[in-house]
Amino acid sequence: MKEEGNYFGIKWLCKRLKVGRSSYYAWKKRKLSKRGIQKAYIQSKITDLHQTHKGRIGLTKLHYLLTQEMGIAIAYPTLVRYRKELGFIARSTHKKFRKETIIDTVLTNHVDRQFNEQNIYLCDFSQVRLKTGQWIYLCVLFNTAYRYVEDVQVSLHPDSQTVIELLSRQQFQSNQPIIFHTDQGSHFRSISVSLYCEQHGIIQSFSKKACPYDNAPMESWFSRLKSEQLNHYELYSFADVYQLTHEYIDYYNLSRPHASLQYKTPFQAKFSA
Repeated sequence: MKEEGNYFGIKWLCKRLKVGRSSYYAWKKRKLSKRGIQKAYIQSKITDLHQTHKGRIGLTKLHYLLTQEMGIAIAYPTLVRYRKELGFIARSTHKKFRKETIIDTVLTNHVDRQFNEQNIYLCDFSQVRLKTGQWIYLCVLFNTAYRYVEDVQVSLHPDSQTVIELLSRQQFQSNQPIIFHTDQGSHFRSISVSLYCEQHGIIQSFSKKACPYDNAPMESWFSRLKSEQLNHYELYSFADVYQLTHEYIDYYNLSRPHASLQYKTPFQAKFSA
């Protein structure tokens, strides 16, 4: 309004905008509060970073640069609001969807809902949505005999590589062949996962199509993870999901008793057997 006033005059602009001249001049003389000065300073730094990185920087990296590199104390939700007010949106860096090459053979269910054998390991993916709209995927390996969560892989994509990374960290100990039971998702039926299992003596087992009961303990665990842990927090980053998931796994394995285990924890049941 100040710039346009040089051409049209403040009186004419105030009349057009239906703003009293006294109100305009009072606003013009008003000093910014301490919080207003701090907000203006932070938004100037956000603008500088956005321009320096040519709009490529996302919220997570922006928050890191402000708090860790510049020493500015700002909460993640506040940063989301400030950047939105400035109208900045990071350029998309989503990977193009890659179709899995899957095996074309008869899929056998070797478990048949008998979940008490020590050589049976269930696996499945579950997705968690961040406040930013991004999806994070959890791939969990579950020992059915002891109700013990063996491992989790947190990733940005539900693909076969995530499954292989999870399996490659395991040191299975059983007198019987290991049975790896999953649903019929393309990431489990992929040639790369099938070859890995074949090379390491792991027998793949598959649920019937669209039948969650064939993988019930796994479905139940994901439900508990969300209802007892993740749903009680506002998730803004990959790190939030990673930390809270691992915290819950530690609690579940070490502290949560199970009636099916005679009220032992999964850790007690597995390592006292």
